[in-house]
Amino acid sequence: MGILQPDQRERGIGQGVPRESAARASREGGALIDAEAGRPSAHLAGREAAVAYISVSPNTFDKMMEGGRMPRPRVLVDRRHAWDVRELDAAVDLLPHRGDNLIAADEGWE
Repeated sequence: MGILQPDQRERGIGQGVPRESAARASREGGALIDAEAGRPSAHLAGREAAVAYISVSPNTFDKMMEGGRMPRPRVLVDRRHAWDVRELDAAVDLLPHRGDNLIAADEGWE
């Protein structure tokens, strides 16, 4: 990879993110994933970055949102939305682990 300009370093180009992905994420409002921290580099993440952050497909992410397992996006402006990374973290923390004994909703406390 060639010499990076300062603005390219700030956007994450050349830091484990392909140049095309960085440009696309920048255009689409997605935060880039910080390779060292393993999370989006911004407080808010666009849809593409939110989906990548929780490691599911876009369709699965939408279904999880509809089912209340993932948070709904924040409204930035009329047609611009982004997810709060802290809310994504909290939602992921509530997901069950593989092998957990799940109690049906009607079998809870008596």
